[in-house]
Amino acid sequence: MQKLEEINQRVILMEKNRQTRSNLEVSPMVMTAQDLPMQIPLNTLDDLQLYEELLSADHTARADLVSYLRGIGGKDGKESIIHMVKALISKDVAQEYSFLGKKCFKELMICKSITVAAKKLALTEEEVSSVVGNSLRFS
Repeated sequence: MQKLEEINQRVILMEKNRQTRSNLEVSPMVMTAQDLPMQIPLNTLDDLQLYEELLSADHTARADLVSYLRGIGGKDGKESIIHMVKALISKDVAQEYSFLGKKCFKELMICKSITVAAKKLALTEEEVSSVVGNSLRFS
């Protein structure tokens, strides 16, 4: 419960900062891992579930995650996707999921955020799905 309260406080602070930036008509800043409401990579299934709940309930948290993911690079689009997955979830968490299996990664908000962030990489949704699936399979 304390962890949820800490996350809630960070979200409130992020929203205040966002309002201040928009009041000053400053363009949105690139998000860093420290700006996100939870420490990443997510190391446990409980942390992943908690973050999923937050992302489902809070549009600002989703937008901030996408902004953070867009700042992750690689030598090409596929490598950038691999780096996004590794930045978000630990190897242990990744091994619990498959792209379309019983624990379906495709349905998670973090996967949807990766897909949105990847639009800047000129990859099709199918290419993103393939790279994410392979990242999970080979972790």
